[in-house]
Amino acid sequence: MLQLTPDHNRLAAALVKTTEALREKQAQGGWKPLGNHNYLKQVLQGIGASAAYSTPAPMQTQASPRPMTAMEVGLAELDALIYE
Repeated sequence: MLQLTPDHNRLAAALVKTTEALREKQAQGGWKPLGNHNYLKQVLQGIGASAAYSTPAPMQTQASPRPMTAMEVGLAELDALIYE
């Protein structure tokens, strides 16, 4: 996913939007996990080059002594939805 854009803020914003959209679809029922990153690519295209994204409260795991970056949080949330 990091190859999609060098702009990490834009990618993080796209990951958050994608995750939110997938959660809404999941709540409505009839949802199935994504098989690729095409939806994320579409969302990324719709986000401006200077997308402002404020970092949510970082999630931490025991394996990580530092707070997760916004991109890591977005990737973790997207992976959880894809691989459920």
